[in-house]
Amino acid sequence: MKSYISFFLFFAFLVVSAQKKDTIYREPDCTKFHQAEKEKFDVLEKDFKKVNFSKLNKLIINHIDESRLKKQNLKISLIKRRMAICVWDILKDCISKYNLTNHFYNDTHFWSSETILLLQKKFKKNIVPIISNYSGNSNNHSFYNSQEFFTVNPKIINQLKVNKFTFENKDYIYFPYNEEKLEISDSDMIFMYFKNHLNKIIEVEIYYNQEQIPQILKFQYTNHKWKLIETKN
Repeated sequence: MKSYISFFLFFAFLVVSAQKKDTIYREPDCTKFHQAEKEKFDVLEKDFKKVNFSKLNKLIINHIDESRLKKQNLKISLIKRRMAICVWDILKDCISKYNLTNHFYNDTHFWSSETILLLQKKFKKNIVPIISNYSGNSNNHSFYNSQEFFTVNPKIINQLKVNKFTFENKDYIYFPYNEEKLEISDSDMIFMYFKNHLNKIIEVEIYYNQEQIPQILKFQYTNHKWKLIETKN
């Protein structure tokens, strides 16, 4: 009799375990989600189809708050590496196939040899490219957990004069404004995050040093021109 009870309990355990496993790992039906995401993307794509971004970079640089950048050097985050991804969120949620945040204008469109030279001219600083590691989500950014310097000229930037500096017994590169020796400890840092909105609006969040609240700039493309329509400091 005990053997029958033991078998029944073991069988019940297997059934419950299978149900829990199925509940936890069952892949969601994302058909409607992907269709809705595609429709949103198509609307954005149509909105930005004939937009000329060529003069937007300079306009953004002109509105960077110089009063927050008082040190000799300026570190700029060319590459972002996201940390602390929640595996549970990946398992239980549908993941969009479309970049609805900043597909049409983002950091890869902004950073170039031209923008580096504009920064140097405006702020008269050495420019130090970095890779920044950060964690957070779209509602609560938490940048600058750590950072890495480049050992070679990053592909996103070319045709610029490059010098080297030594940090912790290793050589890294920077873009010099003058020929004075670089003191990396005397550096400010900016991180830029871009968002694309309907009605041809580009939003730029600029994070200065370790500040968690960004300066926010919104530009709109109207009558073939970019105009600043909103700013929050």
